[in-house]
Amino acid sequence: MPARVSIAVTIAAALMLSQSPSANGQSKPAFDVVSVKPVPPGRTGRFESNCANGGRFVSYGVPLAWSIKWAYDLNDYQVSNTWPMWLNTFDTYDIEAETDSPVTEADCKKMVQTLFEERFRLRMHPQNRTVSAYALIPAKKGPKLYGTHGVTINGALKQSTSERETPPGWTMARLANYLSSVPGVQRPVVDRTKLNGVYAFTLDYAMKDGDDRPDIFTALREQLGLSLKATRQSIQIWVVDHVEKPSAN
Repeated sequence: MPARVSIAVTIAAALMLSQSPSANGQSKPAFDVVSVKPVPPGRTGRFESNCANGGRFVSYGVPLAWSIKWAYDLNDYQVSNTWPMWLNTFDTYDIEAETDSPVTEADCKKMVQTLFEERFRLRMHPQNRTVSAYALIPAKKGPKLYGTHGVTINGALKQSTSERETPPGWTMARLANYLSSVPGVQRPVVDRTKLNGVYAFTLDYAMKDGDDRPDIFTALREQLGLSLKATRQSIQIWVVDHVEKPSAN
């Protein structure tokens, strides 16, 4: 094969790989530069930034499952208990990925999906299951969401690692997702409040036995005018079919 033809074929192949083709033949969004390395021995610092600056994704030492859930828009209760334990372990891998130009959060999530599908060979599928759950609803006397700015829970102002500034409040869907992992609840919580805004509030509840604060059910009713009602709910549970520990680069 002539040298010029060989070079052209090599360039074409590289371009095809960089476009991350999907199963249906269409190219998927992908980062321009990706680095995946084991966490250095002895390092204690951890950091996560989900494209907060528009084009840079960073995950240093935090569980990979956090990034997967963010990228695929999964609530905590949608994760199957069969996920490999190393996905939920701290200090396994550092990931840093960048784009040449800023992207939206939606595009960044698709790029992180591509990253995990290519570098970790991640393959998942959803299963519909009907499970015991709670519905978040207004209490009898109605909601009492009178905060001025931000969400403070047990004395801590809440801000995720993907948020550049403290959010002015939460949607009820975000509160429902938070409640699903609270001790004493620990089951799916679905938002049925019919409250569509973003709300600031302060919530204080007992974290363990012997805590003099009210339990989460009482705290929600008395402090926020909301209630948790037991129900059955059909939800999607995501099962990992395959995932690999990648080689470092």
